[in-house]
This record gives sequence, C-alpha cells and structure tokens, in this order.
Amino acid sequence: MTLYVDNCPDKDKLEICRCHLLIKLMEVLRETNNKEFVKNTLLVINSLYGNYPPDYYNSVGSDIADLTSEEKETLIPHFKIEFNHAGGIL
Repeated sequence: MTLYVDNCPDKDKLEICRCHLLIKLMEVLRETNNKEFVKNTLLVINSLYGNYPPDYYNSVGSDIADLTSEEKETLIPHFKIEFNHAGGIL
C-alpha cells in the first residue's frame, strides 16, 4: 500500500498541516530547549509528509513469490545468519 504525498487528494491541506506542526515544534523547542526531541520529531514529520518512497530497497529486488523453491532454500539460511548478527532471534 502506498501512502506517499502524491496520493493525498488535497496537497494544500497537507502542506498547511505540516507547517502547523513545524510551528508547534518550534514553540516546544523554545519552551523546553529539548533539541534531541525536536530533531527526532523533525525526522518523523519529514518521513510522514515527505514525497519519496520509504527507502531505496523498497523499489528494487525480487518479490519472494517470484523465487523458486531452490532459491528460497538457498537464501533463508543467509537471512537467518544476518538476522542473528543484527540482534534478532529466530
């Protein structure tokens, strides 16, 4: 499911909402001087209101449904190793 800004029926309202959020965020910064919170919130706002796909890998690669059984059997052990190195548990 794609939820990018291009799919928003009213881009003007979306931009107004984003601007209001930024103004409120600057008020929070002035009142609290919590730069870390503001920085993280800016990242979230940018990711929610930005006009770009989630990341480069979102649009490259193969769909798992297109892989053969042999390809899946070859790849899954590699994925498990990578997942465990990243701190995950399988």
